[in-house]
Amino acid sequence: MGSRMAGRLLAAGYDLTVFNRRRRDPIRTLQQGGAKAAETPGEVARNADVILVSVADDAAVESVMTGADGALYEARAGAILINLSTVSPALSRRLSETALLMGVAVLDAPVSGSTPQAEQGELVVFVGGEQAAYERCRAILAVLAKESFYIGPAGSGSTMKLCVNALLGLGAQAVAEAVALGMKAGLERGRFLDVLGATVVLSPSQRSKLENVRKDTYPPTFPLRLMLKDFGLILDSALGLSVPMPMPPERGWTRRRLLLRGPSDGGECPGAEGRLIRRRLVLRVRKVTGACALLLGSKARARMGGHQWFGSIDRRRDPGQPA
Repeated sequence: MGSRMAGRLLAAGYDLTVFNRRRRDPIRTLQQGGAKAAETPGEVARNADVILVSVADDAAVESVMTGADGALYEARAGAILINLSTVSPALSRRLSETALLMGVAVLDAPVSGSTPQAEQGELVVFVGGEQAAYERCRAILAVLAKESFYIGPAGSGSTMKLCVNALLGLGAQAVAEAVALGMKAGLERGRFLDVLGATVVLSPSQRSKLENVRKDTYPPTFPLRLMLKDFGLILDSALGLSVPMPMPPERGWTRRRLLLRGPSDGGECPGAEGRLIRRRLVLRVRKVTGACALLLGSKARARMGGHQWFGSIDRRRDPGQPA
């Protein structure tokens, strides 16, 4: 995700400094496009007007923002830090409060969409934080997304993303179960999928999965481990707000049922899509390769093939265009 977003910013004429904690290959590709390479998150942030972060989870965000050589401690007063990661609303609020003491604005701005949308600039962004900071960054977000929405104060963007991903995960589960039922009952595949796709009950996301079933090919676009992580955040938020949510499955049960043993990754898989095999619905696992986001995460994420990125924008090459 991050390397694709960084590529779009370079193509739009922004000066970019990028950092990756593990692999140099994606950095070299971006350097060929004009990006500068940094050795630490702090170096990325030191002279930047806008800093963008996209990593896997709360721990990774805290590491790159407030850990050793963290970006937040090196950001100059007046800078804006845009956290594109899907994390807990509580963390988003905490980071915003800490940053305000340093004169830095933090926007929680998780994105909806996957790698194809990131490449095409068709993401949707949900933004929480100071509205004035959001207005300053709308031109940047417009390069990455077809739409960005200001939701409210710090944590609001993160909360919105969890609501969206609750629908995403449950919707995928629902269509997989419906397909499993129809196929097991002996309905002719092509006719069954045609009729199912013609109904009004399917969302565009669900309808897009039917072609995978038709072709019996399941290219991964979103790591299953991240969907499980998001379900954990959703359930934690619901528990904290005393909101009953019986539909998202309990995390331990989900992990036992859905995570299949990969060839060399200790039983956790980087990406999956549903397919039918005889009497039960299982997950077809495909190895995810290449860069995924802005700053490399922990050893566990590295083991699963995820490469995260961290990047900043100093200014446009055209001085007449404000960053």
